[in-house]
Amino acid sequence: MNEEFIKLFYEESQEQLDAAEEALVSYEKEQSISFIEEAYRSLHTIKGAANMFGFNAIGDFTHKVEDILDEIKNGSIEDPVAVTNRLINYVDHVKSILSDPSMQQEQTKSNHEMMVDDLHSLILVNQKGETSKVNLEKTNRSTFYLHVQSKVKIEEGSNHPVLDVIGELVEKGKSKVKPHLVDHIYDYWDIYLENDLSVDEIEMEFMFYDSDVEIKAYKLSDSELFGVGEFETAISQIEGLRINEKLVRLNGLIDKLNSKKLAKVASKSTQLKSSSLRVSSQKIEILMNSVSELVTELAHLSLLAKTHSIPELAHLTEKMERHIYNLRDATFDMSLVPVSNIEGRLQRIVRDNSKGLNKEIELVVEGAEIEIDKSFLELLADPFMHILRNAIDHGIETIDERLEADKPAKGVITLKVYRSGTDVVFDFKDDGQGLDKERIFEKAVEKGIINSSAQLVENEIFELIFHPGFSTAHEVTNISGRGVGMDVVRNNIQQLKGSISIASTKAVGTTFSIKVPLTLSILESLLFKVADLSLLIPLNEIKQCHHISVHALEAHSNDVFLIDGQFLPVIDLRQEFEYGKTSAEMVSLLQVGSSGKEVCLMVDEIVGEFQAVIKPIGEHYDSLQYLAGASILGDGSVALLLEPNKVQSLINQPSYA
Repeated sequence: MNEEFIKLFYEESQEQLDAAEEALVSYEKEQSISFIEEAYRSLHTIKGAANMFGFNAIGDFTHKVEDILDEIKNGSIEDPVAVTNRLINYVDHVKSILSDPSMQQEQTKSNHEMMVDDLHSLILVNQKGETSKVNLEKTNRSTFYLHVQSKVKIEEGSNHPVLDVIGELVEKGKSKVKPHLVDHIYDYWDIYLENDLSVDEIEMEFMFYDSDVEIKAYKLSDSELFGVGEFETAISQIEGLRINEKLVRLNGLIDKLNSKKLAKVASKSTQLKSSSLRVSSQKIEILMNSVSELVTELAHLSLLAKTHSIPELAHLTEKMERHIYNLRDATFDMSLVPVSNIEGRLQRIVRDNSKGLNKEIELVVEGAEIEIDKSFLELLADPFMHILRNAIDHGIETIDERLEADKPAKGVITLKVYRSGTDVVFDFKDDGQGLDKERIFEKAVEKGIINSSAQLVENEIFELIFHPGFSTAHEVTNISGRGVGMDVVRNNIQQLKGSISIASTKAVGTTFSIKVPLTLSILESLLFKVADLSLLIPLNEIKQCHHISVHALEAHSNDVFLIDGQFLPVIDLRQEFEYGKTSAEMVSLLQVGSSGKEVCLMVDEIVGEFQAVIKPIGEHYDSLQYLAGASILGDGSVALLLEPNKVQSLINQPSYA
């Protein structure tokens, strides 16, 4: 079997299973039938794809799960919420067998047989306890026109899977199928149908056959048109007309039916859905790298025009700049996905772990529509889960403890996502018991991380939990407490050129604030010089720039300088890079770092803002942890990128101690 198709099946099935899982978890919290319908549609898509590829075990299993969901939709199950936990387990099972869909491994086969038995037992229980309860609520169905054009030879009476898809679609509600054949070969189908799907979902039914047929789907009305005599007469009269002409006729018909409050058919331009295209991340990465190189070459060209005073070339580069930056923005947008893509996983973590600890906890996500680089989001998923597990295990109290503290029985963890300049910020806030500063300090002394005489401010104490192996848990649970995780959380975030900070109030709650850039391909940075060395630092990390005299600096001792009422350490980068003392009368100070950990970098000259295409640096620079990468400037020279989170390590070196 073609590996590309199997890969497509795997990727699409993972997405659909994530959607089904998220819908079922949501249904537990809010019994809206729309969540059941969403889970049903996702599993139905997987079933069709599995059967097409011959993965009958997955197809049969998801079909039986569909039956349970159907029973819930029809109101035939007395306690549907109690069944939901088993349905989520079934979704987990399908996820687990995607890596072995043909059941080649004995373990996979054994697990599958157990889950099939469990599913059968649920079906039998439901059949024995089935009541005459009927869902009398009218289904909200819409009416669609679907044109299916053959691109390959499909014979009448054949077993082509497209015919099965059409058959399944028309079974969902009232329909009229008008096939057009030439010499017993299908040319196209005109299909009119009523169902509760969307245009996207109808088109997805054919997604694995886009090389065999071309689909054009149109929503005619938000209401049910079958049964309206004029509509059935109209679809008979327009047979043989072009698609545009059919839509015009149907538009005129619905104008006449406006008195019945039927929605008007939109014009062809508004009916056509914006199509999506699945592209491998590797291809997007190649495109992004090429665009990044274009930005570098453009800088070189601009410098050339300026150096040689060529007005025509300068004018041309200005025009090119607009187009290249538009291309850059469009390319970056292609790699962005909404945070909601991992919301289901996070909700599942909270659901499962809170149940295991007999706690009642709700996760509220704000700003899930914010977009971030897809690879970043995947890398952040693991740190997010560590933070959630710690909040569930150590942060949120038990129900009895919360009631005793005059808190609501249900604990709340809020994830607030928002944009801050070129960064995305994730604030995890819980309303639990907060961090115990005294306990953290005692544990750090016990582990030899600090001396008992150390004088630390609050945020420095909180930072201690990021040390490897650090834990204040009195006992180890299956969720957390082993001292593994928070150091990994910070390391993963710093690898993304991000930062993490903590704010906590005892008995009120804790907030972990994570800030990461949208993407690392092109970085908005400040370019500056130290002697003949060009250096860069992310623009959003700079708090202020100060231009001061060397004499004023020398008037302060211990390498500190008074700025806005506070003494900040000064790091002389000339000294760090062994260029010797400056002979200039004026220097610049770059104030960088987070609150309470700010430092000033002394540099010779600030060149200005620069869009840096970041490249990795070789192993030769591994010992210099404060270097995060390099970028090629317009004149072909290299600028080194400083890592703001690690540049403070220079303060602890002997020359600054």
